[in-house]
Amino acid sequence: MEKITGYRLEALKALCNRIALEYPEAIGMALIELNCGCIKACGVSAKGDPIGPLQTISSRGNDSYAPVCFKCRQDEGKFMERVVQRGLMWPGAAGERPDRSLRVSIGRKVFGAGFIELE
Repeated sequence: MEKITGYRLEALKALCNRIALEYPEAIGMALIELNCGCIKACGVSAKGDPIGPLQTISSRGNDSYAPVCFKCRQDEGKFMERVVQRGLMWPGAAGERPDRSLRVSIGRKVFGAGFIELE
């Protein structure tokens, strides 16, 4: 995944940690970035199963009055057509992540056989 920075990175880190606390079976977070800049994220188990609800990090920043952008409000759940990148995020420090083979296995279950982990 390309580098996510600023407000969106901080919001993703907070969401990832919240998911880990609320859903002990979640070991990470699957995320997809849309062409509008919003990010959809969901907890993921060690088997690659979704954990908890799909949540949105708005491209508009935390000072916005709307939780999602206009495109996301208009697409009525058909956002998969607007995915520009996919990836996984892990709570905690880099040394606390699952081993690489498990991360790739989870990624392939969530995103398909073509998933590769970019460092």
